[in-house]
Amino acid sequence: MATIQHILLCLWFLFAAIPQFLPTWAQMDTYIIHMDLASMPKAFSSHQSWYLTTLESISDATSEATIDFPPSSKLLYTYTNALHGFSAILSPSELRAMKDSPGFVSAIKDKSVKMDTTHSSKFLGLNSKYGAWPNSDYGKDVIIGLVDSGVWPESKSYSDDGMTEIPSRWKGQCESGT
Repeated sequence: MATIQHILLCLWFLFAAIPQFLPTWAQMDTYIIHMDLASMPKAFSSHQSWYLTTLESISDATSEATIDFPPSSKLLYTYTNALHGFSAILSPSELRAMKDSPGFVSAIKDKSVKMDTTHSSKFLGLNSKYGAWPNSDYGKDVIIGLVDSGVWPESKSYSDDGMTEIPSRWKGQCESGT
């Protein structure tokens, strides 16, 4: 009987403590943080270590009642090509502290987007027997200048297998990682 009372008492304390953390959990969002790499102190061996230290310092600076997540679990991804920065899960007070950090450029709230399709011809209503699709030779030699869908370049959707050579009329150049 004493064991059941002990368990019930522990459960009561557990459930009594949860409400103080719920507002913080509910307010945490994912942000893409753009940083100025030229502002990285020379003491850091890599931009990743700079980002982790920055996250650690803003977590220490915010003294609200939160469950402490280690900075490494808040850091979701680091960006090195199109921009320098990282994505992280931050509370509103951590975001305010981040904005005062050296090298901070901007913060954009990350939002989930639904991919419409990987089958563009079907999505656009193109018919394979008549109309624009067969008249354009099914897109043969079409040059796409920029595709920004959030899908990784390594995705099978972007595989070059079965593609023809680059058309001779192409006057530009392909630049990797830009």
